[in-house]
Amino acid sequence: MLAIEIGREAATLVLISTGAWLLGRGIAQRCAYFLTIFATWDIFYYVWLKLLINWPSSIMEWDVLFLIPTVWAGPVLAPVLISITLLGFAIIILYRDSQARPLKVTMMDGVGLLFASLAVGVSFCIAGLSASKPDFRSHFYWLLFACGNIGAIVILLKCLVQSK
Repeated sequence: MLAIEIGREAATLVLISTGAWLLGRGIAQRCAYFLTIFATWDIFYYVWLKLLINWPSSIMEWDVLFLIPTVWAGPVLAPVLISITLLGFAIIILYRDSQARPLKVTMMDGVGLLFASLAVGVSFCIAGLSASKPDFRSHFYWLLFACGNIGAIVILLKCLVQSK
């Protein structure tokens, strides 16, 4: 079953990437469409679970989020916050692109975004490694998660200011 679930997740990423590739005309648009499709899928995954089976019982309910390359886990609120952030990024990128004013991202900005993404990912993976422990909830590091998410937002705002 684990191999099937990992295959399903990989297929989902291929499908999202394919849609983004077909919709976008350049790397910025393709990235923005990927973020849009992924974030929308992620949010509505929880919306439909709530409507169909009344789960999660709260936004703090824990979930196994992903299995590639290892188990990602955390409270439902965390991936929803990330998805909202990703949608915001995508809207800004697509709007500026439509105005022929692309967002200027320096190499250092890219490195900063990579580290911010890693911080968020690591917060989920650390929790995932402890998902089977009785005290699993204590293994989600909100501070690391918040630093990554807020760091990415700050870098995007810096890019916006520099792109005027």
